[in-house]
Amino acid sequence: MTPLAMPEVAVPIVNVEIIGGEEPAASTVQRMADEMGEVFNSGPGRTWIKVRRLSETGYAENGRPGVAGDYAPVFVDVARSGRSRNQCAEARALAAIVAVLLERDRRHVHIKYEDPLAGRIAFGGELEEG
Repeated sequence: MTPLAMPEVAVPIVNVEIIGGEEPAASTVQRMADEMGEVFNSGPGRTWIKVRRLSETGYAENGRPGVAGDYAPVFVDVARSGRSRNQCAEARALAAIVAVLLERDRRHVHIKYEDPLAGRIAFGGELEEG
């Protein structure tokens, strides 16, 4: 995967919430972190991901009972100090990684970018400046 941004100083933090299915293997989560690190162009230990699985009974959409089993959505939240220079391409790349590694339909992988963290997050008690 080709890096889409200049090297990041801050750590991209990615939360992945999987609806239904099986818990992914540790090797799958590591591969996801490695491939996302390439997209973010971050060095070793600079992209952090957390993966959680939510049972199908914990997800619903109005007027569509049982949709979790039909679509098996995945929600990906990305937080970091600043914004990507090419967020559209980055979102496509992240969705593709998640879809392939979790064997989900890319159309049901939803990426949400958080507001930049500069001035709002402290690593080891040290406030990250922008």
